[in-house]
Amino acid sequence: MPSIAASPADSLTLTISRVPALLMRKALVGSALLAEPASEAVRVIEELLFRAPSADAAKDSLLAMAAWQIDLRDAETTLPLQRLRDAARELESEVVAALFDDAAPHRSLSRHGRLREIGMPERIDFGFVRRVIDWPPTRQRFLEAARLHHSPIMIARLLEQRWLTLGDALLIAARRPTTAPIAFAAVRSERWFRHTRYREALAMNPFTPTGVSLALLPTLPRPVIEHLASAGDVHPMLAATASGLLRLQRG
Repeated sequence: MPSIAASPADSLTLTISRVPALLMRKALVGSALLAEPASEAVRVIEELLFRAPSADAAKDSLLAMAAWQIDLRDAETTLPLQRLRDAARELESEVVAALFDDAAPHRSLSRHGRLREIGMPERIDFGFVRRVIDWPPTRQRFLEAARLHHSPIMIARLLEQRWLTLGDALLIAARRPTTAPIAFAAVRSERWFRHTRYREALAMNPFTPTGVSLALLPTLPRPVIEHLASAGDVHPMLAATASGLLRLQRG
């Protein structure tokens, strides 16, 4: 793999462009960033952020970086992210530092609250259900119940179904209220993660873990970032980071 230090952003984007699968891309990004001194990695990320509005290669690298970050947060293996955050703070790179930071969700269930339980096994056979339920209204009621299921296992399995539409996936990403385990189940879906509108729905959901929304921020279209920068119904950290990202990209 080319060294980031030799040609910072170009080397990384070239490496990413040679690999089509997101699974491999995020592994490559993580390895590349951690192989270099943290200060060098921060400079690479800054360059990618600056280029993103006009360079698809930079966008692809940032998408892979977001997926890598979220995987680490999901696994509660955040030391690599903290290392990059701390290096960014030392370099006074506020935007990069914020992208690797975390905070409680903007909104969450009450201390003793929980999602309404849906009377449906989390390991239900979707193929069998689709075959035996022939009447469209009944199928729709089944899907509506499945989308609101309280189990992240069920949600992850539902998102894997080939017959699921983007509209259905967006409803899952935007569901309110939700929980961190369900949000992570939603963001782990590689099929839907590639869809910009799906990432928008996750990032703008006030129940999504703030670290996830921050990681997704550079992968969003500029109008969405502009909205987040001025919106009053998002986490203040997300709004401030969106504003900082816009300033960085304007030069």
